[in-house]
Amino acid sequence: MEQKEMLPQLEGFAMDAALGRLAGSKPLYRKLLVNFFEKYSGVAEEIRHNVEAGQIENALRQAHTIKGLAASMGHEALSAAAAAVEHAVNAAHKDSSLVPAIGQPLQHFATVHDSVMATLAAAFGANQEAQARPAPVAPVDYGALRQDLLKFEQLLDASDGEASDLFEHLEDKVRGIDADLHAMLKQAVRDFDYDAAIRLVEVLRDKLP
Repeated sequence: MEQKEMLPQLEGFAMDAALGRLAGSKPLYRKLLVNFFEKYSGVAEEIRHNVEAGQIENALRQAHTIKGLAASMGHEALSAAAAAVEHAVNAAHKDSSLVPAIGQPLQHFATVHDSVMATLAAAFGANQEAQARPAPVAPVDYGALRQDLLKFEQLLDASDGEASDLFEHLEDKVRGIDADLHAMLKQAVRDFDYDAAIRLVEVLRDKLP
């Protein structure tokens, strides 16, 4: 299948800008969209439930995650709506009397999120995972891998040459999670394009169970 056939036009998505952040990789962008569609279909209700249950930190983390993912996907309206929820939840985290104020931005977020999910469902719902996600070749300690990826990201952010050494240690695990991501991350590290590598690590981390 040619790359131009892999991505339908998606209303509300700044696809060119998103592709620019992913080194122009249409397969990777498609995986990001499908992963979001599969993993975050109920996130608005999850945030609402966490707020009602007093789990403010969980709600804050979820809103922050969606804000970043939406920006990576090129959907600025969803990112802005998630940012508004994050701001309201953060305020409530500091002052519990402000919890009721979360309702309005959360309702707006839910409306925008529903629209995004409808767009993605029309594009990918009939075949949510046309490209099967490769299974790791060996059992993986995902907790340890998350810690290693965090350290890797910190080294990249500091432009520390040890990032290359750590990536060599992680290569087999990364390849087992997603071969395309592994190839792009390896190239970014080789090219010392640490900004691109950090974005790829964020995508990879979101794919972990």
